Amino acid sequence: MSWQSFCATCGEWPVAFTTVKFCFGCWPGGSAVPPPCLECGSTTDYFTNGLCGRCHRMGHVTIDTCPDCFAWGASKHRAWRCTACNGWREKRKLGVCSCCSREVPINIYGACRLCTKQRTRVLATKPPLPLPDLIAANRNGQQLWFADMGKAASARRPKSPPPPVAVGTLARFPVTHLQLPLFRFERDLSVARRVGHLDPRDANLALLLDQHVDEFGRAHGWDRRKIVTVQHGVHILLGQQETIGAPIRCSDIDAIAKLKVSTVALSDALDAAGMLDDDRPPSIVGWFATKTNGLPETIAAELGVWFDVMRHGSTTPPRSKPRSDLTIGQQLRSAMPAVETWATRHTSLREVTRDDIYTALPASGWQRTHMLQGLRSIFRTLKGRKVVFTNPTTHIRQPHTNHPIPAPVGLATIRNLLDSPNTARALTAALLCYHAIRVKDLRHIGLTDIYDRRLHIGDQTIVLADAVLERLDTYLFHRHYTWPNTANEHLFINIRSAHHTRPVDSSWHTRLLGTPAQQIRQDRILDEAFATGGDLRQISDLFGLSVAQANIYANHAHHAALSDQAGHD
Repeated sequence: MSWQSFCATCGEWPVAFTTVKFCFGCWPGGSAVPPPCLECGSTTDYFTNGLCGRCHRMGHVTIDTCPDCFAWGASKHRAWRCTACNGWREKRKLGVCSCCSREVPINIYGACRLCTKQRTRVLATKPPLPLPDLIAANRNGQQLWFADMGKAASARRPKSPPPPVAVGTLARFPVTHLQLPLFRFERDLSVARRVGHLDPRDANLALLLDQHVDEFGRAHGWDRRKIVTVQHGVHILLGQQETIGAPIRCSDIDAIAKLKVSTVALSDALDAAGMLDDDRPPSIVGWFATKTNGLPETIAAELGVWFDVMRHGSTTPPRSKPRSDLTIGQQLRSAMPAVETWATRHTSLREVTRDDIYTALPASGWQRTHMLQGLRSIFRTLKGRKVVFTNPTTHIRQPHTNHPIPAPVGLATIRNLLDSPNTARALTAALLCYHAIRVKDLRHIGLTDIYDRRLHIGDQTIVLADAVLERLDTYLFHRHYTWPNTANEHLFINIRSAHHTRPVDSSWHTRLLGTPAQQIRQDRILDEAFATGGDLRQISDLFGLSVAQANIYANHAHHAALSDQAGHD
C-alpha cells in the first residue's frame, strides 16, 4: 500500500481524495462528514476515494454474512455474497420470496435460494408422506452454512480414478474349450456371505457382461436396483467358473436363488448374450419321476420305456413321432389311477388282463374316454417294443360321449367381474363376456393387434363393443402408469412378465378371474346359440369356430329348447 497517501495531520487515516492532504477527520476548519460509499452506500467506515473500508480493495480485510442466504464467509472480493448466490443472481430477477417475503432474486416458483435449499434438505432426510411443500419445509427454521464450503470441499477431495473400460465385445464368447473339474462338490453359500464371493477371474468379461446387462435391463424396463442386482449375480457366477469364458449353467443360476437374485431376469440376460447353458432336465422328466415314484420297479421301468418312446419317437419299426409334453402328461395322468390300482396286486404290466381294464375303466363319461386313450397308448407302445406279449386294450370299444357344456355363470358373478376395480380383471371379463375370445388367444394379444376399434387375431377381425373399449382405455392407462418402460408388447402383463417379453402363463387369466375363463367363454357362445336358435353360420362366423364346434353348441341349444317345450306341454 505504498502508493496510498496518509493524512498530513494525523498520519493514521488515508486522505479523503488523492488531490488533498487531509482525511475528513482532520479537514481544515473542522472535521467534515464523509460521503456515502459509492459501492455499497454505507455511511460508516469511510476509507478513501468515495469508498468505505469494506469496498475499497486496499481497505481492511473483513468477513461478513451473505445478505441473500445468510451464509458466513462472504467477502468484498465477490460483492459480499457467496459464490452460489452470485450465480443465482445472474440467472434470476429480483422479487419477493413467497416464503420469507424478502426482496431477493427468486426462481420460477417464487422462492429465494435460502428457502429452496431448506426444502431440498428436508426432502433428503426421508420425510413422512406426503412430502412437505415450500412453506412447511421452512416453518420450523432454516439450516445455515458456511459460504462456499461445498465448492471448497469438492476442490480438496481427491479425484477418484476413472472407471475401467471394457475391451472388445462379447462376440468371442463363450469359449469352445472346457476345463473339467477333478471333483464336484456343493458350494456352501453361507460361507460366501460371511467372507465374500470370489471375484471374476476375467475382469474384462465381467465388464462386458455388466455393459450388456445394463443395456438389456434398460431395454426391458428394469429399474437401477434390479440391474445392479443382476450384475452382482453375474459376478458371483463368473467367480465360480472352472473354465474362464464358458457359458454359465442354469443349474448354477438356480443354486444362487437364495441370494435374492432374480434368476429369471439373470437367465434372460445371459441367454441374450449367448452365455447360457441350459443343463437342467426338462420339467416333464422330473414330473414323470414323481408320478412313478412308489410303483413296483418293473412297472416303473415299463412306463419308462413308454415315456422314452413318447418323448423321442422311434426310428425303428414300429416307427413313431415324438409327442408333445402336454400329450404325454395328459395320457399318463389319465392312466395313473388304473396303474396305481394294479400295482397293489401286480408286479408287471404283463400281468394285466382285459378284465382288469374293464374293472379299472369308469362307467361312462370323459373320464372313461381319457383313461382308455392313455392305457391304449401305453400298451400299444410296450407291445411294439416287445415289453408285453399282448395288448389288453384291443377290441375295447370307446363309447361316444357328448361334449359337456359347463353350467351357466351366474349373472351376479359376471357383473362383479365387469365392474372390478382391477382393470386387468375387468378387461379380461369384458373380452370373454362380449366376444368369447379364446383363452389361449388372450395371452398372445399384442398392443398392435388393436386399432380402429377392432381386435385382429389371426384371420379374424372383431369389432369391439363400447363397454370393452371403455375398459381397454382404463387398463392401458394403468398399464402405462405401472410399467412405463416395459419392453413387453403383449396386452396383458403382470409384475413378472413386465420385465421380459414373454406372455403371461396359461393359467394367469383363470387365477385373475377366480373362475374358469373357459367357462365364461362357453357361457357366452351358448347364450348366442340360444338367441339365434342354433344358427351354425352365425355362431361360426361370430366366434371363429369350425362347423363341428358350432354344432356342439347348437345341439345343446336345441335340446334345451325341446326340454322347455316339453315342460310347458
